[in-house]
Amino acid sequence: MTNTEYPALKGLWFVYPDKIVSGGAQSSIKLHFNAGKVYAVMGAPQGKVHVDLRLNGEKLIAEKGSDVT
Repeated sequence: MTNTEYPALKGLWFVYPDKIVSGGAQSSIKLHFNAGKVYAVMGAPQGKVHVDLRLNGEKLIAEKGSDVT
């Protein structure tokens, strides 16, 4: 497998067999994929979090779900 098949993690992360959990506010993840659609399930223990979604370096705003502001 090539290195692009694994997510790139920056900051503190806890890796489990079924999930990856951020351990800090400055954590980031970079996913390499080849697909028509990609779904990310994200949540916060409390309150809101800032998520910056980009595809090929461009911000994703047009095709966001109704729960994304």
